[in-house]
Amino acid sequence: MVSLKHKSGNYTVDKEGFISLEGESTGSLDLLLQGKIDIHITPSGNAVASAAFLEQESYRLFDVEQNIFIGINDLFGSGKNSFTITAAADCSLYSYGA
Repeated sequence: MVSLKHKSGNYTVDKEGFISLEGESTGSLDLLLQGKIDIHITPSGNAVASAAFLEQESYRLFDVEQNIFIGINDLFGSGKNSFTITAAADCSLYSYGA
């Protein structure tokens, strides 16, 4: 999991690493500077506990490439991540703790 969550600064996530987990509380706004991410959702809305659970119990909705904000709706809405976000390639992100 990302160690800079809820703090400000640059960080990297290796391919197939978790950026955020569905159901987890959010406290930062992230900007994808470089790389590609996959967006997943579970039908039950349960938090994703592992890569195996993600593979078996969730659906990949779409992928997104660089220069996009991640989690803005969740930060100002429910305060919990609506999706699980994984790195489809090595990613460089900037996190702004809120």
